[in-house]
Amino acid sequence: RQRNLKPPINKRVFCQRRLHKRSLHQTQRGSVLQSLAATQQQRRLAAGYRDGQLHNKKAAATRGCLTQKKLTNCLKSLTHLTAHNTYLRTGEGWLYLATVIDLCTRMVVGWSMADHMRASLTTAALKMARDRGYLQPGAIFHSDRGTQYTSREMSAWCTGNGIRQSMGATGVCWDNAVAESAFSSLKNEFYHHHSFTTRQEARRGVMKYIEVFYNRWRPHSNNDGLPPATAMAAFTPTAQPLPAAA
Repeated sequence: RQRNLKPPINKRVFCQRRLHKRSLHQTQRGSVLQSLAATQQQRRLAAGYRDGQLHNKKAAATRGCLTQKKLTNCLKSLTHLTAHNTYLRTGEGWLYLATVIDLCTRMVVGWSMADHMRASLTTAALKMARDRGYLQPGAIFHSDRGTQYTSREMSAWCTGNGIRQSMGATGVCWDNAVAESAFSSLKNEFYHHHSFTTRQEARRGVMKYIEVFYNRWRPHSNNDGLPPATAMAAFTPTAQPLPAAA
């Protein structure tokens, strides 16, 4: 009689399969725990924003005290910037937001909102950063390869103001992780908790979140728990006062 026996399994292949399943399980478990921790942090920050106050023990303990690594990066402040755009839904249609972020302190140094997504939207955000003293000549301005940043208008503006453009490879989104993280905080902590009938209402709310809460109150892990504006004041070599919140 012929028996239908399964072919013997190679021990090496068997061990590799077990290790693969184990590593996959650990990866999935770690991602779930990270997502739960991020969700809890977003809820705490959103609750603190809605209450008009934010209590953070780490920020209070480290206020005015920065690590040597952060002090070493002070020379990079206002010289390495990144930018990105996002969509905000309103009752009148889409509202488009463009931001310019300082990579050293994660402070939103320039922003612009409009009902279109042309190149003038992004140049307006850069103009705000320049007029407020947050754009130094020779700074590196990084962005993706969107039509707004590859346009002739953007190229001419950067050349006229002594700004060097930097762009990532086509289809690579990880270069904009800083800007995407800021947009995620904006939407999860504030925007998705409200409904705006007009673009003007959404504009006022987003402006308040950026200038009052995100830049001046919200603790940031990149700054050892300090808000971006506080870190910017510590990193700036000259004693130039920060502009008041709009």
